[in-house]
Amino acid sequence: MICVGVMNGIYPYWNPFTAACKSRDDRNNSSNSSNNNGASSNDNNGRRICEYVLWAVAFLCAIVVIGDLILSRLSTDDPRLDFQVNSLEVTSMKVYNISNDVHDQKHITADFYFNLTLKNMDKILMYFNPMQVSLEYDNDEFLSSTMLEPYLLLEDQRQLQFRMGIKDDAHLRNETVDSISQDLWDKNVLQFALKAQGNCVRWHLGVFQICGINLLCDDIKVGFPPKNNLTTGSMIVSPLLCNCNFDCHNIIR
Repeated sequence: MICVGVMNGIYPYWNPFTAACKSRDDRNNSSNSSNNNGASSNDNNGRRICEYVLWAVAFLCAIVVIGDLILSRLSTDDPRLDFQVNSLEVTSMKVYNISNDVHDQKHITADFYFNLTLKNMDKILMYFNPMQVSLEYDNDEFLSSTMLEPYLLLEDQRQLQFRMGIKDDAHLRNETVDSISQDLWDKNVLQFALKAQGNCVRWHLGVFQICGINLLCDDIKVGFPPKNNLTTGSMIVSPLLCNCNFDCHNIIR
């Protein structure tokens, strides 16, 4: 149908619809050469009807194409999801050195208990694949990681609770341990960042989509009261809204 419009623009005096209807009428006229003026009038009416039908079909096809383009554009809208950190509890925090004949190795052990809320403003069914979550100190030093189990989001929001830990065998740089120890003793506050990567599948405007997710929960500050010997701490300011970026693609048309 697009080609028809182009041809009409190039050859304004040639209409394929009229030509198609006329050729049919010409065949009819060749087999009925004895038709009178009344028959010719009927042929003209038939030709007009034929043209109207073809133009109506072309119009409907154009509507379908334009609608499909609009739907494809709208279907790339990002999900309206909010991740926020409700609380972070730290227990069993310990900083120590292990010395040997070669060098001194500094260690940290701790357990982290996170509570997050996922809000689904679109209120549509979504399936979340396993998500890799990592914990960093001061947004650049890796401390620990875990994998969140897949789940089906049926409701408007969901609570995500998980544990992460720093073990004895964690390979942390001595400079990182020194910085944590200094902040812990001087400020009684440690700053962490939570990062996550994964994807989800959703049904959106008539198509299935897979959406990549990159999550950053920055500036998570945890206070450690001296009365607890700096071994336990909790999140100072909560809730904390996370930054979330999406990359969605259609997977089934």
